[in-house]
Amino acid sequence: MAQIELDEEAVLALLGGSAEQISSELAEFTASARSLSDGHPRYIDEYPESWVAVYQGRVAASGASLEDARNAASAKGLPVQHLIMRHITRAEKNFFF
Repeated sequence: MAQIELDEEAVLALLGGSAEQISSELAEFTASARSLSDGHPRYIDEYPESWVAVYQGRVAASGASLEDARNAASAKGLPVQHLIMRHITRAEKNFFF
């Protein structure tokens, strides 16, 4: 298989932006992921059995279904590709190996 070599500019173009933009988007994603992790107990009371759309570290939209939450976020003009979506439930999740 032939190996393709890309320079820094080509890699950034494939990733969709400048190094600063990509760094900013990763920081926003980290804030959103941390919000979901740290705030989950609070979200259980605020958004029981709902889907939430987290953007820039806060719940920006919610709905009864994934589609409802995504549509609510879109209606607010939020970039759907930058959201973290999660179903909030009291039910324990069991993982089997």
